[in-house]
Amino acid sequence: MEDRRIQKTKQLLQSTLLHLLEEKTFEKINVTEICQKAGVSRITFYTHYADKYELADDLFEQYVIKAKAMFVIREKADNPQGDSLKSYCNILDTILDILSQNQSFFSIIATDRNPYLSLHLYDTVLKTIEERTILESHRHTLRYSPAQITGFLCYGLAGFLNESIKENGDRDTVRAQCRQLLKDILRSTAIIE
Repeated sequence: MEDRRIQKTKQLLQSTLLHLLEEKTFEKINVTEICQKAGVSRITFYTHYADKYELADDLFEQYVIKAKAMFVIREKADNPQGDSLKSYCNILDTILDILSQNQSFFSIIATDRNPYLSLHLYDTVLKTIEERTILESHRHTLRYSPAQITGFLCYGLAGFLNESIKENGDRDTVRAQCRQLLKDILRSTAIIE
């Protein structure tokens, strides 16, 4: 467990990065600027992070920790029997909840504005879903590798989600449509034999 002072310093640097991202793109932000805005020395920054990319990684990790905790709670409440389909739906719901609860952050990292951060988000989601798919591969015979299935599910659902939001801004409708598509795919023999 980290010392409280270290935690506070890291939180300060993360929130400073977030504030700077509201003003400019990630590529245009440098460590000196983060330090000046946070009121900490470069030595302090480099005590905790190698560079701004590691700071961004740590920021994402906070969202991953939060999402995993939400998923565990959801699984205990909605899926004590460990049904695969329900687990994937719970992952989807957790991702959608994290996105909606942190809209300002996720709008800041949009692909056109901050491609590095956007790609990092997709990689983080892919890794999380792949972990779940690897677990499923121990319970079911999969037609494709966990990486292939994960890529298909994530990129396909991300595209579907983006287009659904454009067509119909109602989040409940979009969530229901995404869940139904995921269920239809997982119930078919396209992924699990």
